[in-house]
Amino acid sequence: MSAYSIRELRAVALGEAAFSDFDYPNGTLLTEAAIREMFSLNEAYYGKATLKEIDEIMCRIERKIAENPLVDIYREPEGDQLNEAIVKAFGFKSCHVYWMRDPNMGNIGPCTLPAARVMDARNKGMKYGSFNNGVYDKDHVMTVFVQMDNALVTECYLTGAEMTAALVHELGHNFDFTPFALINGILTGRIDQAAINLLTAAAIRTPAGRKIYMEVMNLSDTIGKIIPPIGVVMYGLQVAISAVNKILNMILVPVIGAVQIPRALFGMPFSYVANFFRRKSETYADSMAAVYGYGPEQVSALEKLTVGMSTLNNAPRGLFVIFDNITLAYQEIMALAIGGHGSNQQRALRMLDNLKREVNSSELDSASKKACQEEIARLEDTYQKMIGMDDDNRRLLTKMVRGLMDQWYAGTAPNLLPIMSPEYTYVK
Repeated sequence: MSAYSIRELRAVALGEAAFSDFDYPNGTLLTEAAIREMFSLNEAYYGKATLKEIDEIMCRIERKIAENPLVDIYREPEGDQLNEAIVKAFGFKSCHVYWMRDPNMGNIGPCTLPAARVMDARNKGMKYGSFNNGVYDKDHVMTVFVQMDNALVTECYLTGAEMTAALVHELGHNFDFTPFALINGILTGRIDQAAINLLTAAAIRTPAGRKIYMEVMNLSDTIGKIIPPIGVVMYGLQVAISAVNKILNMILVPVIGAVQIPRALFGMPFSYVANFFRRKSETYADSMAAVYGYGPEQVSALEKLTVGMSTLNNAPRGLFVIFDNITLAYQEIMALAIGGHGSNQQRALRMLDNLKREVNSSELDSASKKACQEEIARLEDTYQKMIGMDDDNRRLLTKMVRGLMDQWYAGTAPNLLPIMSPEYTYVK
């Protein structure tokens, strides 16, 4: 990396360029225009109309899970209805949404297996922005497999609209052919991970392969579905284990953070380079939620996920507030510094950037431009709430971290690291 200039490293950190050849220290850089051609970032605004049926189904699913945490949505009418609505909205050949019932979300959370084929931006059947209902599989070639989780409701209290946002984010990965998982495994020296990614890609090329893969990945839940009494016992144990793990994590975080945070901050500029492909892919998927009118819901879903899976939601106040503050601030800093997804604050700003670029496009008609401007206003309001956090005093330290980063992004904080320049949103 020392062979590159500060200007070149900064360009990569900002997403303006990417290294075209990681095997040679003097590999050339790809420009932003070339990156957009390769990875086809989604910036067209479509609005909520296409997703109305999906949202309504998700609201019914939310109510059913709230009434019965062990409900198997896959066997409920809403299971098939959701799959059919997704196919109708996006043109997929078929869709299978697997509903996980593990309260820990299997330490995975919502995810997708985008392995229909290696997509090509030049393929006219997948051309972006050329169909009235948005990003669309014109030739109906893609079989989509998404994992969702009952714990989104039982542990994180997501609404139907917030679950719709999370779902559309995962669907977005299927329209994005950034090979982030495989490339990251290779670039970071994780040959074992690269091999796993290759084997997984081969195993899930067919609908049957995807089904088998997901059942194996969620083996405890699969056993619980086959033998319901065992499933009830396992669910209870998992709830208890989850609570114990959260308590242990909160106790250990002050010690772990003292070591990990300085290490993460020291490697922060280079982690941005290492995570380039993954962050590009997550930016694309987040923008998918934003351009369909669910940007604020995506932000609030991410916030609820962070809190719900890291803290004891119903814990008594007092001492737990201190531990919650430290735990959430630690996660905020680590996601900011080395996280492949980036922090929730960064993700909100990226969605805003994409929408602001789109609203300035002459290709949008007046109605779409007005709708996009309204969505920008909603997202900006959500972002300010993220910074203020007036409704949750458990996250005082996180509020301080985000306030400092907001100054950084606004260009009012000193540029301490020459590689890490502020992102575009507020910089004049």
